[in-house]
Amino acid sequence: MGIDYSPDVWACSGTTFTFTRRIDVWTGGALSYEWDFDYDFITFNTDAFGLTTNHNYAATGFHTVALRTTEPVSGCQVIDVLEIQVVATPDLTVTTNEPACRPGLLYVHVDVNNPEASGVYRYQWEVLETGAKATGLENLFDLPVGTYTIQLDVEVEMPGGRICSSQVVLPNVDVVDPPNA
Repeated sequence: MGIDYSPDVWACSGTTFTFTRRIDVWTGGALSYEWDFDYDFITFNTDAFGLTTNHNYAATGFHTVALRTTEPVSGCQVIDVLEIQVVATPDLTVTTNEPACRPGLLYVHVDVNNPEASGVYRYQWEVLETGAKATGLENLFDLPVGTYTIQLDVEVEMPGGRICSSQVVLPNVDVVDPPNA
């Protein structure tokens, strides 16, 4: 008995977990399978049925997955449990000085809104039309007059080397001629 799972017992929020009952030799009748995705070791709340199920956790933290296997003739039941951890994916707010006037520079800045997503952060900015790249929380891009798409990729390396990532795309960022003095 037991529970097989993927992707891992640790994942970023927004990840869909797949849980499967580990098969063993059973000589009795048909078995029934019930899943509780936040088992409290007191009350079993059935969230899904079947040998395999998927679940996406909105809340971060530790969650106990329970599988109750029942043999219908005898009524015998076994509950297997598995503890998983869901960590916060970076929640980002990006600001610019748009519209940026030439000969000015386009300023971009990111704020991370959920500091509980602790780890080592890496920031990669890119102006998609020009391929200009920069790293860090804030940057200046020297761009000619035009409309641009700015992309920010943020990775957080968690303890153990696991990575959670987020992406923000800012379309239609304008760099304009300065008004006549």
